[in-house]
Amino acid sequence: MKITLAGIVHAIIMILLLIYSLANRDPISFAVSLSLILIFYNEYKVFSQVRRYISNIDIIRTTDKRICTELDNIEISINIENRNPIEFPRVVLIDVLPRYIVAEDRKPIFIFPIPPRNIVSIKYDAKVYAPGSHDFRRLFIIVSDPLNYFYEAYEFSVRETIVSLPLGISSQTMFKSLQRLIGIYTLGKSIGGQYDLATFREYSPGDDIRKILWKHFAKSGKLIIREDYGETRARILVLIDMKNYLWLIGETPNSLAHIQLRAARSVIEYLSRANAQIDASICSGVTPKVYRNIEKNTMDSLYNMMSVLVSGGGCESPLSILGDVPKYIGRDPEEYDVVILITNPITIAIEGELPIKELLKIYGKKLLILMPMFNYKDYMGSDNMNRLMSIIIDIVEENGMGIEMLEESFAMVERDAK
Repeated sequence: MKITLAGIVHAIIMILLLIYSLANRDPISFAVSLSLILIFYNEYKVFSQVRRYISNIDIIRTTDKRICTELDNIEISINIENRNPIEFPRVVLIDVLPRYIVAEDRKPIFIFPIPPRNIVSIKYDAKVYAPGSHDFRRLFIIVSDPLNYFYEAYEFSVRETIVSLPLGISSQTMFKSLQRLIGIYTLGKSIGGQYDLATFREYSPGDDIRKILWKHFAKSGKLIIREDYGETRARILVLIDMKNYLWLIGETPNSLAHIQLRAARSVIEYLSRANAQIDASICSGVTPKVYRNIEKNTMDSLYNMMSVLVSGGGCESPLSILGDVPKYIGRDPEEYDVVILITNPITIAIEGELPIKELLKIYGKKLLILMPMFNYKDYMGSDNMNRLMSIIIDIVEENGMGIEMLEESFAMVERDAK
């Protein structure tokens, strides 16, 4: 139990008036001092009762969206149920929001009473300023007497999670650049029927079982499927580099982490529309998380990727960890036509050339490095940037497919999301 400044002032006036009335034998002052003592005692008694019952309230937090896109508005609802036979005369609720969720118009602090055996509902709007998983963990309740002389603060664990997707940008400039670099643009339409065969290959989970050659399986025990002309699609692996410190480079909502995730979504959606077969990986924590055949349900796959990435978090391992992705997926690196690494010069400058060289040993000429447009020179300096890019370009172009700096800006102002 703690006492407020108002309670201290009341107690001082009460004591001084009592001493004065006794010293001067003033009955009026004495009566007033007794009244103040009774008020003070009554506030203490009410507060003591409230404090005994605080454990018997239930708090539930919900949001109107479990999945949203960055820069979306969400409505947060908090229901406080008082299951006690007494009233809570004065309650202060302070909601603790995740790092990248900001309340609109006002701070999430509310003052209200809770009648006995009743429910109080609070709603307010907030904006989501970053992609990833946002965990609501706790809030504080401060209870006091009606005159706010005594108070006590309590922390409640009230969990809720929402997942925010990065914004995607439709960019013809980027699409043409990818098309030129990758050298493929298959629409996946059969032009010759099921017997106009292009090739055979081993069955992979998710393939159409109608194309399995069952006679071959009966003889060899191996599942082989046919691919018709027009159905032979590029198989592409997308590797998304995401380090913790990228959130600190630039300002929200256009930090380097924001920009890189928007670029990743845009690339994936473009490849999906081009009917490529896409596997993807994003590193969160110490190991990469992998996703097979994400072209079959791109939005669900994007949700799954963002749900493992805590907003403001990222990978704690070097870029070379992405070389293990085919093993986790269950494919050989040679099965991919193209491997796209979405990264940035700052990460490469921090980690050095070795992780890139290790990835080139695994993926070779299939490796294409994409870097989104960003004001890198403001953080690295022009000379350092040019020197680094010259070294990396020589390494990648000799042993890989190449490096491309995407020409489209992925920076956002809030009106862009509307």
